[in-house]
Formats: sequence, structure tokens, C-alpha cells
Amino acid sequence: MRTQDYKQLLTNKLRVSPSDIAIERNAEMMDDIQRTGDRELALTARSQAWKTSQGVSAALGRIADGTYGVCMDCGEPINERRLVALPWAEHCIVCQLRQETEPALPAAA
Repeated sequence: MRTQDYKQLLTNKLRVSPSDIAIERNAEMMDDIQRTGDRELALTARSQAWKTSQGVSAALGRIADGTYGVCMDCGEPINERRLVALPWAEHCIVCQLRQETEPALPAAA
């Protein structure tokens, strides 16, 4: 895929319209429980959509500055298959796995 193709994929991802999370109240207890669960699911989905849009915006910035497709940790090219699956990826698979498996270091005091 060309960089322009990735740019189009990323731009299209930003155009997803936000879901409405307002859920009307109902006096019956079971309906209230269901609506609470629905609200939690909707909020989780919106949170994930926000994180994705942040990643997409950052990837568009990397396209603009010429660093798209390069791992932000090791500087090696990110595999084409990874970029097709996750066009906003910031890290190669090796660095991503390392980040996910290494415990977070405590902040320096």
C-alpha cells in the first residue's frame, strides 16, 4: 500500500459519527439494570473510539512529517501487514509486545 492509501484509511476512520449514549429511564428495575449495562457498554465504546481517533490523528501527523511506518521506539520499519491491520500503529510488533509485557516503571520522584 502507498502512503496515500494509508492516509485515506486514516482519514476515513476519523469520519465515524459518535454514538448517542443518552438512554431514557424506565421505572421497572430490570429495565434499569439493562439500561445501566447498555450505558456502560456505550461509554466503553466511546472511550475506545476516542483512543482510536487520537491514534489516527497522530498517524496522519506522522504521514505529514514523513515518519509514518517507522517504529517510534527502535526506528525500524513497521511491517506492512501490521499497518494494513492497524494503520495507526506507532510501534513494530516486537516493541509493541515488549511494551505490553514489561511492567510499567514507576515515575521518578
